[in-house]
Amino acid sequence: MSSTDISQKIPAGGAPREAGSATRVQQRGAKQAPESPAVQALNKLGLTLFQLRCAIEPPNDTGRNGRRLVVSRNLEVNESCEQLLMSQLRCSVDRVAFNASGAEDVADAVNDAFAASSPLLGKVLAPDAVDPTAKLLLASAFYFRGVLEPPFQRCAEKRAFKPNLSTSVELEYVGGTGSFLYAEVEEPVAAKALELPYRAGSVSLLLLVPDRSPRLKDLRAQLTPAFLAKLHALLRRRTVRVELPLTKAEARYTLNTTLFRTGVRQAFMPGAEFNGLVPTGEVRVGDFLHKATLVLDEGRPADDDAAPRQASSTAAQQPADVELALTRPFLFVLRRSGDGCILLVGVVRELKEPQQQ
Repeated sequence: MSSTDISQKIPAGGAPREAGSATRVQQRGAKQAPESPAVQALNKLGLTLFQLRCAIEPPNDTGRNGRRLVVSRNLEVNESCEQLLMSQLRCSVDRVAFNASGAEDVADAVNDAFAASSPLLGKVLAPDAVDPTAKLLLASAFYFRGVLEPPFQRCAEKRAFKPNLSTSVELEYVGGTGSFLYAEVEEPVAAKALELPYRAGSVSLLLLVPDRSPRLKDLRAQLTPAFLAKLHALLRRRTVRVELPLTKAEARYTLNTTLFRTGVRQAFMPGAEFNGLVPTGEVRVGDFLHKATLVLDEGRPADDDAAPRQASSTAAQQPADVELALTRPFLFVLRRSGDGCILLVGVVRELKEPQQQ
C-alpha cells in the first residue's frame, strides 16, 4: 500500500476492510495423474483463507465476499469441480478468450464481475495483473467493516504524521476516549500497545507503536506468538484518549516467494498436477497476486454513512489516564477475541491524505 506493508483493509476505527487475491495458472501440456501434494497444499491454503474470512465476518458486522474463476475458452474444466466451486464456495466460472483479449480487458472483466456482486469489494485486479499466456485465473475478495466501541469522531484539527525524522504529512485524524486494554513495555523494544474492540465483540485490533520510528523494524522482528502472548498478559484496562489518522493506502504484489517459504512449492513447478481441476492438460500456478488496502475512518455502521461527518472536539475534553496518537509508523494485529487467534498482521510506514469522496 503505497509504501505500506499490510495485508488487509482497515477502517478506523479500524478493521480489515477489503482484500483480494488472484491465482494465475498456466497450461503446459496434456497428461493425467493422481492428485499431487501441490493440490493438497493449495487446498490447505484455500481452507486457511476460508477460515480467515469466516472468522472476521461476525453476524453484527458488515461483510461481503466473492470469488470468480476465469477460464480460457479452449480449456476444459472438470464439470464436477466446477459444480463444487459453485455449491460450496459460490464461485462463478466465467469464460474469457485470454489470447484475443488484452490484459486490461481481462482485468476489467474480473473487476466488473466483482462489482456486480457487491460494489464494496472494489477493483481486485490491477490493469496489468493478467499474463496473456494464462489459461485460468482464480480471484477471491472479501470486505469487512468493523465498528469501534465506543465510536470515533473526526478531530477538529489536523496533525502531522511523521514517517521518519525528516518528513511529515498533515492528516485529518479521528479520535475517541474509552476504557481500553493498554500497556507500555521497555524490553525488547520500548513501545506502547493498545487493543481496540469492535462492536460485535468477536474481533479486536491491537496497535503497537514504538517510542521511536527507527525502532519499528526491531519491533516487527519481535512480533512472534510468544511475544504477543506475553504482551497480552501485560495489558491492563485504562481510560485512553486515542487518535488515528484518517487515511487510505493501497498496494498490489505477488505472494509467490511467501508461498515458497511456507512450503507451497510444487504448485509452481513444471511437474505440478491439477488433473482434478483440468482433466485434459497439465497446469501450474504462475503467480499468486494479492491486493491490500488500509482505510482509516470513523468506522461507523453502513446505515450511518449518509449522515454528515462533522469534526468534534468534545471527545478530547473527556478525562483520560493515557493519550496515544498514531503520529509515527506502527504495527497492527487483528485477532479473534475469544481465543486470541491472529487473523491479520500489518506494518504501516507511510501514509498520505485520502482523496475527497
